[in-house]
Amino acid sequence: MVEEVQKAVEEAKSARDDKKQEPKESVPPPIVLRVFMHCEGCAGKLRRCLKGFDGVDNVKTDWKTHTIIVKGEKADSLKVLERIQKKSHRQVELLSGTKITAGSAEKN
Repeated sequence: MVEEVQKAVEEAKSARDDKKQEPKESVPPPIVLRVFMHCEGCAGKLRRCLKGFDGVDNVKTDWKTHTIIVKGEKADSLKVLERIQKKSHRQVELLSGTKITAGSAEKN
């Protein structure tokens, strides 16, 4: 009986060690932007303009705090920012997600 318990404990420890050794997938941080939105209609318009954009998987908007959270592995923060400025004709502030591509660096 004691031997069975010890074997179970050893198996649990080895399983935990195996989990630690597995490489974790690196999830890119979300892109957080600030845009003035005065109603839910404005938020919906911005969600729709980013819905089919390259690299964007998920978009969350909050018109009360004037924030947009964009998630996607291949989403470029500067391209997302330019798209929102073009569609909304409003000033957009990048709060996090400062990924710079070679194409956008050459423009400056």
